[in-house]
Amino acid sequence: MSALIDPATLDLVWTLAAAGGLVGLAALCLFALPWTDQEIAQMDSAFRTMGEITTETVPLRTTG
Repeated sequence: MSALIDPATLDLVWTLAAAGGLVGLAALCLFALPWTDQEIAQMDSAFRTMGEITTETVPLRTTG
C-alpha cells in the first residue's frame, strides 16, 4: 500500500501548522498585555511596590 500523503505535502502541512501556531500564540501574548492607561498604571505601581519590598541593603566587604 502506498503512502496516503507524500512527504513533501506532509512537510508543507506541518510547516503551515507550526507557523500558524506560532502566529496564534504571539497574538495571544499581545492580547494579554495591558493596553489601557489604567492597566499600565496598575502594573507600574505593582512592580514599584514589589521592588520596594524586596530591596535590601547589603554591607559590602572590602579587602582594604
